[in-house]
Amino acid sequence: MKCYTILMVGILFCLLLAGGCSGDSTTGPPRPVPIDQGLTGLVRFWEGNFQPSISLDGSSGQVHTVRREVRVHELTHLTQVDELGGGFYTDVRSHLIGSVWSDESGHFEIPLAPGRYSLFVIENGLHYANGGDGSGNIWPVEVRPDEVVHIVFDIDYQAAF
Repeated sequence: MKCYTILMVGILFCLLLAGGCSGDSTTGPPRPVPIDQGLTGLVRFWEGNFQPSISLDGSSGQVHTVRREVRVHELTHLTQVDELGGGFYTDVRSHLIGSVWSDESGHFEIPLAPGRYSLFVIENGLHYANGGDGSGNIWPVEVRPDEVVHIVFDIDYQAAF
């Protein structure tokens, strides 16, 4: 009888141990669910000299991925902002759709409805966007139904090209 009790306790212990390793545990951080519509991207900061050089050591510029707040506005025209120059803007008068922070490796994602948007990053307390479409729209991006748009947002005001 003593062997039977020890055997039963051993079996119960193994079952409890196996049940604790089932993968259904909620103690770890949740895994992000990939978006199926919206925007994903990478934020990079460029600094230094990227001009062609005759020297053997090449350029002295560096590119780093960075953590920044990415803001998505309705499509924004130059007439809807006060431009400071160099890609910096204040008083953005278009509707803010949403914002997200890139992680330490520069990656971000934000679900969005189909539509046309303008992207900004917050840099030194100001809106920064260094691109346009030639029609006066600032850093435009279009999201179509069931589409994830992948972009690279380069912050390059500290770089020489």
